[in-house]
Amino acid sequence: MARYSDVATADEAVLVETDDFAIIFNKSTQKFYIKWWDADASTWQTREQMDAADALQEVLPALTDDLELPFGADKDFTVRYDATNDDFRIKDAVNAVDLFRLKKNTVVGYTVPVAPQDCINQTGLAADSTGVKFTSVVKTKVDARYLKKIRLRASWTASNTDSVTEVRVVGTTTGTIASVSGNTGSDAEAEGTSFSDGELVYVEVAVTTASATAGATTTLTYAVIEFIYEMT
Repeated sequence: MARYSDVATADEAVLVETDDFAIIFNKSTQKFYIKWWDADASTWQTREQMDAADALQEVLPALTDDLELPFGADKDFTVRYDATNDDFRIKDAVNAVDLFRLKKNTVVGYTVPVAPQDCINQTGLAADSTGVKFTSVVKTKVDARYLKKIRLRASWTASNTDSVTEVRVVGTTTGTIASVSGNTGSDAEAEGTSFSDGELVYVEVAVTTASATAGATTTLTYAVIEFIYEMT
């Protein structure tokens, strides 16, 4: 088996390559060429040359579904469409191991959770008056590239049933990004899609409806900020 990239000149760009087959573009002649390895003659043969990229439409449909395209400085990796499993794969060609599989119409994403240490068990916050009762000193910088939304999750309790507590994730530029509220809350969630690149975000607890009972309190059990990224 032969690879055309092993003999390609500086003017030749290898566009598609498998064992014994290649499609190349020659920068000097401004033409596309179809090459195949003639094992009997031990040489590369030129099947056809094309003056326009449109002519590739005659060739590409004939390629197999499982065509592997090598990449990397030493051609140590390949990318291919796997017709059997109907997915795209990146493979470590040296060790013959698939490193990454992606189904069609799949969103690649990940979530980065941030759990500020001072947002765990903040007790005895006054609930007999309204206003901000706690502001976290832990601030996280927003990297907005691929960031789709910011999620807040929190739990809180109250000593009396007539107060309303609001837990917020706040941006230094945007203001309140997401919030959850109620007399109490258990793993309550909210999401926000408005944020600014580079701003700092943090957790804030406020009482929006005060209890009529003097000395009433509210307690933040925990709060977590999740940055949800989607690479689309």
